[in-house]
Amino acid sequence: MKKFYFFVLIVFILQACSAGKISKSVISSESVITSESINTSETVNKEVVETNFKNEKLEDVNNPNQLVLSENALADLGLQYNDEDISQGFITEKLSNFNIEVVQYDGYDETGPTKYYIGWKGAQLFSLTLDKQNKASVDVLTIQSVSIVDSYGARIGMNFKQLLVLRPEITIGIDPITQRPICKVENSSISYKFCCNESGKTSFSPEEMASLKITEIVWKKALF
Repeated sequence: MKKFYFFVLIVFILQACSAGKISKSVISSESVITSESINTSETVNKEVVETNFKNEKLEDVNNPNQLVLSENALADLGLQYNDEDISQGFITEKLSNFNIEVVQYDGYDETGPTKYYIGWKGAQLFSLTLDKQNKASVDVLTIQSVSIVDSYGARIGMNFKQLLVLRPEITIGIDPITQRPICKVENSSISYKFCCNESGKTSFSPEEMASLKITEIVWKKALF
């Protein structure tokens, strides 16, 4: 009889230990599933936020009342080519839907005398110079107002992380004149100047750029 009770006791203990192992196994499995769910949720939420942000900015681009800079034009003003030489009156006519005053200034650049054209609407919107070999095309156009958006949805005041959502292929460089960060995309004529940074730096990581904001959007002929 004692042997029988001892045998029953051993079986009970083994069952209890087995049940404990199963419980621990189930808890561990649930823990892993929860962790994966959280990581997946964070990834999905980030993608949703970025997609919504991009769609919102592209809605601005498609607004017929919005002045838009593309790879080839500022509204109806061609940048690569026009059917006549660009002048103060020509620019005014091409941007007539936006009631912009265009002013012409004589000045100098590294190649000698040149003409600058400034767009005004309560404040300076842009400045441009012409290609000296072809007066029907623009050499450099600099956007200086938040009221103008480029065809990718970028504006002045936008930070680097936001620009990266709109143009993920962006690369970071240094403007040789201002020594400030400038971001470019291969085969694109549109680049972005940022402010501000530590003087003397020759390179910046995306982490260092994260909070810096666009101060100018530049279109330059044959940028690459």
